[in-house]
Amino acid sequence: MENKNEKSMTLEEMISEMLKDAKVKVPLPAKAEEKTETQEQDKPMPARPSGVPFLSLSIKNLHVHMDERMTSYNYGFGQELDAEADDPAEDIDFDEMLERIHKETGLCEKVILAVLKAQADYLDLFL
Repeated sequence: MENKNEKSMTLEEMISEMLKDAKVKVPLPAKAEEKTETQEQDKPMPARPSGVPFLSLSIKNLHVHMDERMTSYNYGFGQELDAEADDPAEDIDFDEMLERIHKETGLCEKVILAVLKAQADYLDLFL
């Protein structure tokens, strides 16, 4: 987790790495809570669908940073983002954008396109 360019890890590996680095703390229940938990364990567990994982995470102070290309829509499993509906090509008039940037900055079209391409490539690294 030290380098963002490391190969991907499984969730278990990531959690164990965070526990080693003391980035995540596992809360220990108080004695009063232990008694209620023991009493709750005596009760029969309700039936659980087979597709539901056993793991439950509680994350405090989670911060999610989004760039301008991301949306706030929530898509469930098996639901694909409809690219045409989300980002239609007619939203941005590139000729108008180039002309406006040229008027405001005095940069030529070739330089503007190079900067925009570099920005898009940079943002693609983190998506």
